[in-house]
Amino acid sequence: MNDAIPVMRKPVWNVMNLSFEIPEYQRRYRWKPLQVLQLLEDITQFSLESGSDTFYSLQPLVVKKKDSSDDVFTVIDGQQRLTTIMMIMHSLNERYVDEFRIQFKELTNIKEQEIDKWHKQKAKHVITHWIEKNKKILNRFEQVFLYQTQFIWYELTPEVDEIEIFLRLNVGKIPLTREERIKAFFLRDAGDNLETREVQHIIAHEWNLLENALQNESLWGFLNPGRGYENRIGLLFDLAVPGELAYDHFRDLLLGGKENRKYVTLDKRILLGAWTSVKQVYEQLYYWYTNFETYHYIGYLNAVKNHGSVQLLQELLVATSSWNKSLFEDRLHERISMTIRASKEELLQEDVYERLGSSCLVPVLLLFNVESIVKTQHKDERFDFYHFNNQSWDVEHIRSQADYNETDDPTALKNLAKNIVSYFGETDIGLSEDEKELYHVAFELTKLESSSKILPARLGELIPKHMELLDLTPQKHGLGNVALLNPDINRGYKDAFFGLKRKIILENAKTGRFIPLCTRLVFQKAYSLRPMNLLEWTNEDANMYRNHIIETIKEFLK
Repeated sequence: MNDAIPVMRKPVWNVMNLSFEIPEYQRRYRWKPLQVLQLLEDITQFSLESGSDTFYSLQPLVVKKKDSSDDVFTVIDGQQRLTTIMMIMHSLNERYVDEFRIQFKELTNIKEQEIDKWHKQKAKHVITHWIEKNKKILNRFEQVFLYQTQFIWYELTPEVDEIEIFLRLNVGKIPLTREERIKAFFLRDAGDNLETREVQHIIAHEWNLLENALQNESLWGFLNPGRGYENRIGLLFDLAVPGELAYDHFRDLLLGGKENRKYVTLDKRILLGAWTSVKQVYEQLYYWYTNFETYHYIGYLNAVKNHGSVQLLQELLVATSSWNKSLFEDRLHERISMTIRASKEELLQEDVYERLGSSCLVPVLLLFNVESIVKTQHKDERFDFYHFNNQSWDVEHIRSQADYNETDDPTALKNLAKNIVSYFGETDIGLSEDEKELYHVAFELTKLESSSKILPARLGELIPKHMELLDLTPQKHGLGNVALLNPDINRGYKDAFFGLKRKIILENAKTGRFIPLCTRLVFQKAYSLRPMNLLEWTNEDANMYRNHIIETIKEFLK
């Protein structure tokens, strides 16, 4: 490395007596347990096979002295391995009382986040477990670890730009994320400019605050950007420079051009301007998130776009800077109306499901859920876009669409029998005489393995008495007979009749599983004027539910 003082080797013992700082632009500790174990095993094998005049070489440690007057070094490359070495040293020390412990200096200037602590705890667990299993060889291991394990030491000369070296060294390794590279642009060496360095400290602190804030799953579910962000702050960069590549924009702005050019002196004014543009994006997103109506309406638009869209958020950010609050809200309503492809007349048709299909009805039912909450104006009730956007959804029939009128089909009747037994439970206590007869015939039919047609025929004869209970009345494909449901729950009962579906859905709701509000309410018959029988879904129930949907979302219908 031409930018370094001549290379040398430093044993762990010597390195432990130096002071190191991890700059803000460095990636956080991310070694996996297997990597930690591999390092321990490699040093162990070396200790058992080698003599005292040989050395185990660690990967290079690239550093730059912070100030010529002291021995504090900035770690440019190798901090993952250095951090692991220090954790091993800690664990070895724990075997001794304080006065016999090896003294060494800690890494400083690492602003740990919870995820960093989690990775270190995993590594610490591996080290502790390994030490416990290898007590017999620990003395030999410790000697080799301290005196025969060496870092390849690269010390950069003072005039070298450490960011340039940092980016160059990470080419071909585990790739830096785009956001880690942008962070390096913001926090590169400002030299002796104390004002710029102070601004960088503020940016580093606020960077962590923003990244932590975006870990809020409720906020992230509302934004639903639809693309993977290893560092969620990357969304803010994408939104801050619409129409441009964020990486190129910030690189050119903060470095003065392409990466192969000589870097310009970092300008505090440009630095502040670039960072302010990112913060303003977050502040606007957070305002939308905390505002009751914009949370639900923008959240809805992001949800119906199938995993959201950065483009939608960009367009809304441009719009909010150009329009007043009233005009912005009007445009938001117009966008929502455009997602509903069915007219009021079409939604009133009894075969709307067959005519328009699931893809057309999902936005209708989602908007019904969202608008039901908005109209209540209960600020503590918010639609859960995070759980909604992380699942798939079906338009499920409330009353079964299966047809059991074909009484000469033993297989269909046996499936019906299983559903009847599941619905009534293990006893006939509390059932009417007609229900008891239905229950016992169904129970016997579920146990039947022969090809006998007597019991299926008997069940077929009982069906006309229980048409409502078994969902065999008309109007199966109208809006009043559909609701949003997760396909996993749907598969749990397939073509079960209303009473059994209701039982299963309410059981899932009791466990805390996310089920949209209006789906829960419809199976509780909350939209029915006279819910006399909670176990049957009647035409009257369906009509009232359908009318309630249309009334709730009418301002968005054509």
